[in-house]
Amino acid sequence: MRSLALTPDGTKAISGSDDHALKIWDLRRGKLERTIIGHSDAIRAVAVLPDGERAISASDDHTLRIWDISTGGQLGSIDIQLDWIRGLIALPRIACVASVSDDRAVRIWDLALGRVVRVLRGHAAEVNCAALMPGGDSLVTGADDRALRIWTVDGACTSILKGHAARIAAVAVSESGRIVSISEDGGVCLWKESSGWQPEVLLWKPQGVRTATFTPDGTRVLAGADDGNVHIWDLTTHTERVLEGHSDWVNCVASAPDGRFAVSASDDGTLKLWDLTRIPAAAPARDHADRVRAVAILSDRATAISSSDDHKLCIWDRTTHSVRDAIRNQHHWVFACTPDGRRWYWPEAQARFLSGNSPLSTRSSASPAMTIECAVWR
Repeated sequence: MRSLALTPDGTKAISGSDDHALKIWDLRRGKLERTIIGHSDAIRAVAVLPDGERAISASDDHTLRIWDISTGGQLGSIDIQLDWIRGLIALPRIACVASVSDDRAVRIWDLALGRVVRVLRGHAAEVNCAALMPGGDSLVTGADDRALRIWTVDGACTSILKGHAARIAAVAVSESGRIVSISEDGGVCLWKESSGWQPEVLLWKPQGVRTATFTPDGTRVLAGADDGNVHIWDLTTHTERVLEGHSDWVNCVASAPDGRFAVSASDDGTLKLWDLTRIPAAAPARDHADRVRAVAILSDRATAISSSDDHKLCIWDRTTHSVRDAIRNQHHWVFACTPDGRRWYWPEAQARFLSGNSPLSTRSSASPAMTIECAVWR
């Protein structure tokens, strides 16, 4: 599933996928209500119009299509001749939608006229994400040029927000007008107009984020990531919770209007409904950016060691779920260590030991005749 939108009352979800179909889900019963066939290629973006009765979808078949949610009937189609539309935003005050795409532009489409009425240019690279500002008179976009831009629906760029060191992957706006943006390197910035749009860099460092949204009360940010999880950051307590259940990338996440539930859509082909009042009390410890291959717990029972395909060896404090230290650029999957953790060994073309109080001081053993694939401490 590539895209997801909720009706204003939060009772239905509309999802779009690579299988060319739209699906309408009854969230109260947790069942698929209807499958809509019409597009001839992958659906990249979906939005629900403010009346809650119509949905609009953008596809790689170069069309925007308008649908009656209650019947599944097609109400209209617009030829767009654009590749890779990455997002659609329904504009509440006018019968229009905004699209963002790889050609660096934001377009305003008049649904009654069936054409573009305005093109917003200014980003220096592909535009990846967009969100509507409170009141519906402006929107914010994030792009590969590492900048956010705030636009009026009339086409004026009123602010340029800079503070990220990598491409911006997701952006969300709270009902109070705060903006959160997440970049490819895990950087998260919180922006407030009252502070002159100066970024507040959060301690949260989620990796592989593809989508983000606020809860209606603006106290939490939900982010879907390529680790198959929904990450939740509490802006009041500065703590993270993780919703685990998907088995592939989470492409979309939305919060219901009452703030109790969230919905996520994933490349695993499932839509999941989460009860935000029953989030696990503690988030799993996580710092690796790839598959974990080996783990050991030391005799003090408070320290753990893990190795990963991200070429990093992590030393964990089990009481705080945090990383005490990390050894990078290690190209191995397994290791062995003494029970007290003072000497470690990992097999490579040349075996190496870590000893002493500093895990960063190393010494090499004699080079073996061939690559070692496993090791055990005796």
